[in-house]
Parts: sequence; C-alpha cells; structure tokens
Amino acid sequence: MREEIIEKPRSEWRDVAFYRAYAVLTLCWILYSFRTRTVTSKPRAAKWAINHLPKEWSEIIAQALASDAGELHGSISLRRIAQFIDFVDAQLQATRA
Repeated sequence: MREEIIEKPRSEWRDVAFYRAYAVLTLCWILYSFRTRTVTSKPRAAKWAINHLPKEWSEIIAQALASDAGELHGSISLRRIAQFIDFVDAQLQATRA
C-alpha cells in the first residue's frame, strides 16, 4: 500500500478514489486487528478507529467510510493518506519495541 500511494508516482492505483478509500479502511483494519487481537470488518474497524485514534484522523476515515458506501464524490487527499500510513506504521513499530 505504501508503494502504491507514496513511492510509485505513476501507480495506476493512486488516483483511483476507490483505492484511496480501500487503503484508509485497510489501515484501520490492520490497526484494529493488531490492538485487539481480533478480526472484524473494515467498516467496523474504521468506526472503532474514529473513536480510538487521535481526532486528526477522523476526517479521512469518515471520508473512506462514505466512499465505501458510495456517498463520497471525490477522493481522499494522497498527502493525508501518506501521513496516515506513517501514523499506523509508527503505532505498529512502537508496540513491537
């Protein structure tokens, strides 16, 4: 995911609105699964993330949920997704240390 969003400027996926939402929801799912040691749906993990992560992430997570439901008519900022990737990565690394 990092590669498609951040490292490959010519990726066929990075400008696809569905993929951007998929990336955010997947990050929520990964963090939820890691922290709770259980598996759930991506939408449920995203709702959990809105309630448990710093508020600065609420907007892009809400946008991803809206996109998943067919209610978002734009795409999520690549810059914000890249920042969210870094945030989730740091959370995973901090817990492993």
